[in-house]
Amino acid sequence: FNLSSWGNRLQVFLEEGSVQVKAAEQDSALILKPGEAAVVTSATSIPQRQPFSLEEGTDWLSNQMVFQQKKTRIVIAEVEQQFNISISIPESVADEELTGRLSLQDVDTALSDLGMALNGSFTLVNPSTYTFNPN
Repeated sequence: FNLSSWGNRLQVFLEEGSVQVKAAEQDSALILKPGEAAVVTSATSIPQRQPFSLEEGTDWLSNQMVFQQKKTRIVIAEVEQQFNISISIPESVADEELTGRLSLQDVDTALSDLGMALNGSFTLVNPSTYTFNPN
């Protein structure tokens, strides 16, 4: 299985075997089977099953991000985590859904490609902060 935890979001992707996912302060839990995934967004939320592809769960092995119908805010959060940066985006863009593949070789390439997908560009505000500017 692959476990990703940052911010207040925990994701579990299961390739084989089984695993139980439970939030710290909840009694209900999910038992995942191979090919399933779950997300917990805080210690008090109930785990939720989510769509999963094997490629999405193992994309980090090839230094890329694969996403299917993910909100822009989630993709941005993953890019922030990957490169230890902060990115601000307008609310009008945050809930757009994206499907695609993003190279994580370096921050400039990732943000350039993501900017094209979002029809805009990212501007460096200071060494670790970017802002998105729609066209």
